Amino acid sequence: MSEVKWYFSRSGSKEGPVNKNDLVNLIVSGQIKSGTKLWNASLPGWTPIEKTEFANLVSPAVAVPPLPGNGPATMSPMPNIQNQAQTSPAGVTDSHTRVTQSLVESKRGMSLIESVKMCFSKYFCFKGRASRSEYWWFNLFLLLCAFPGAFLVFPIFIMYGGLIPMLSCAVRRLHDSGHSGWLLLVPFYNLYLVIIDGQHTDNKYGPALK
Repeated sequence: MSEVKWYFSRSGSKEGPVNKNDLVNLIVSGQIKSGTKLWNASLPGWTPIEKTEFANLVSPAVAVPPLPGNGPATMSPMPNIQNQAQTSPAGVTDSHTRVTQSLVESKRGMSLIESVKMCFSKYFCFKGRASRSEYWWFNLFLLLCAFPGAFLVFPIFIMYGGLIPMLSCAVRRLHDSGHSGWLLLVPFYNLYLVIIDGQHTDNKYGPALK
């Protein structure tokens, strides 16, 4: 299935195509703002960004009431989010960072190191989706740590510490194919569900993994 290409209007001209991840980065950096219209082949026409899946990434324009005795208030220019992030405290941009990561951090092809980092960063996260590579690389990591466990204390600690992220990753793996995480409790069938390929389109558990 080909990747969806997005177009957007800026200063009266059409720009694009860009992929979903690039579009998210443009929105978060402030280059695409509230009121911008988007289009792709699945939309009926040019659609305001507030009516698309990216609505939660933009701040709506707010009408400022006039001060008593003064004329109509004017809107101050929106600050450039990209420049503001350079001087603002880390906490100011945390919400934008979390939203961006939720859309772009997971992917189909992962290395062993990427998988381990991802699973431990989502230690108690039972929401979202996980690819086959993320699931199997992490299980291989736990297996390698447990191999000398009969003689060493540290690998045993890793195994117990890895139990919860292993379960959360398995639940997200089931979500990737559109199945409920509760099916992990069904013997044999659960093994089939973590082996099969995930859906290559968005589903109710999250956006499609690239």
